[in-house]
Amino acid sequence: MPGSLTNMLKVLYPVGVYRLNNGTTVYKELESYSVALDVFAEIVDCVLNEISPVSAQGDGLIFYEKLFGEKKENLSIEQRRSMILNMLSLGANDNTVEGITKFFASLGVECEIVEYYNICFLYVHIYNGMSFDSEEKENIKKRAEEFLPCHLEFTVDFRTIDWSVLDSYERTFEEIDEMGQTWKEFEEYNGEQEE
Repeated sequence: MPGSLTNMLKVLYPVGVYRLNNGTTVYKELESYSVALDVFAEIVDCVLNEISPVSAQGDGLIFYEKLFGEKKENLSIEQRRSMILNMLSLGANDNTVEGITKFFASLGVECEIVEYYNICFLYVHIYNGMSFDSEEKENIKKRAEEFLPCHLEFTVDFRTIDWSVLDSYERTFEEIDEMGQTWKEFEEYNGEQEE
């Protein structure tokens, strides 16, 4: 991108009023203006990049995260942008399973939602539940209470084990139960036979 000096000279040459040769007083004056204008142009470019969540990398991301109450500095820039874009895309009619899934994605949560129509209940199984500490889990539950329709009861399950995982084990449930593991050990168990 040409600098401001080049742009000013390009505009002023056709006017023909000033001598714009290198070393003239007008040229030197334009050159001094261009130093400040180039700095200003860099600042404007930075602001334009940071104002959009699609291109934000620093202060813009931090601003959006503060706006939505979700600081996730441990995630990549792309993951943080994705969370912000999901939050910004939520609308008044996003009380469907797809919309609720998008809401949880805006919190950095990967989940599956099972809806029980007859009893107005949602079961939210968080796949990446082990990546959240207890404070983050409480925040996710609190945010879900604020977002979900008030007539729905729901459970947010942060456990990483489900029936498909249990079915993939090469042991029966009785054999696993005889191992005498704690729930944490059981959730970390990978299904392999112990020697």
